[in-house]
Amino acid sequence: MQFEIDVNGERRLVDVDPWDHGYLLALRSSLKLAGSCCTHCHPADDVPLQGENGDTHQPMVRRGAKGEGVTGLHCGTCHMAENFDPGGVPGAPNWHLARLFPWPGKAEA
Repeated sequence: MQFEIDVNGERRLVDVDPWDHGYLLALRSSLKLAGSCCTHCHPADDVPLQGENGDTHQPMVRRGAKGEGVTGLHCGTCHMAENFDPGGVPGAPNWHLARLFPWPGKAEA
């Protein structure tokens, strides 16, 4: 099995055994899931990420027991029910960290 880079700069599998379809689906999913859209809210630890580069969330927050932040710094303090465009703060009802996600940085394992 080999990879090549397509015209968009994305990796693509070539010379693949067609019987390895299940493996390919799992691999494709893991590559997509390890992207920033998923890993920002599904971090491998208790600290969410933000921005295009996956920077540590500012202000520095932690998951907390229910995934909603810790006392004095709950997610809903800044993340309201809707996006706050002037501040660039995303929002949604009941904002919280999603379940732990074990794969950031390990998509090519």
